[in-house]
Amino acid sequence: MSYLDKLKNKLDSFSTYRSELKKKLILSTEEQSKRINICNSCEFLFTPTRSCKKCGCFVDAKATLASSECPMTKWPKIIVSED
Repeated sequence: MSYLDKLKNKLDSFSTYRSELKKKLILSTEEQSKRINICNSCEFLFTPTRSCKKCGCFVDAKATLASSECPMTKWPKIIVSED
């Protein structure tokens, strides 16, 4: 994945984060911790910035979003009702 693709992913992720934060589609702390633990043990985690070497996203932010998923299929997106 090119640098520009990773930058686009980061911008898209930020936009999604803002949108989902407004809709309260943020995962529970427990679910976030599960995802972050998976990322912490992943070979694609770039620890100085805590970003994913595959998609370029910041894993701590991405792990909070219900609609996000790991590009390596290590954790899926979760469908949350907006009710």
